[in-house]
Amino acid sequence: MKISQDRRNTCADKLSAAAERVGQLTAFIGLDGFVDEILHVVDKREDAERFSRWPKMAQWGDRIQAAAGRARTSSSSAR
Repeated sequence: MKISQDRRNTCADKLSAAAERVGQLTAFIGLDGFVDEILHVVDKREDAERFSRWPKMAQWGDRIQAAAGRARTSSSSAR
């Protein structure tokens, strides 16, 4: 699927406009309709070097389903 230059410009504009909010966020996740390769999905991270992985993608999917509809704002997030 080829994406038009107009669509790419619109996306870039929206990302640029949201850049100043980045410091307020605690996590990022990106999902699209195409998967190149998933090396591992992180369950819990202690620091840049220490983390535990989800052993199976289905477990990650279960966690996403369980969290559906439960929005957490930065003021109520556990840190």
